[in-house]
Amino acid sequence: MIIAFDCDYTLWGEYDEPLYDNIQILLWFARRHHRIIVWSGGGSEHAMRCVKKLGLDDIAMKEKWDLVVTNKGRSEANEHKPDITFDDAIIELGKVNVRIIHPVSKRDPAERW
Repeated sequence: MIIAFDCDYTLWGEYDEPLYDNIQILLWFARRHHRIIVWSGGGSEHAMRCVKKLGLDDIAMKEKWDLVVTNKGRSEANEHKPDITFDDAIIELGKVNVRIIHPVSKRDPAERW
């Protein structure tokens, strides 16, 4: 399967912290040999910074994952439509789209969500 993860507010939190529960989901899929896409609406360079900050590039190389880092919604990511996407935004880029509510959302005004 092809599994896509957004960076901001999905893998990396608002207060510059890793979101470990979501990272564990990524690791679970990666270690079962699913293709992992890490993307960002901020561009592929931003997504690569996130991957490097989390050390996912080193783990991927060591464990030989199929890891793609790209812009959200770009042709590289959509070469094959993701089976599952994890994102804090309401998107329909995968066959199944899982919306992540980041921890600070409980303090955000309801209209934001």
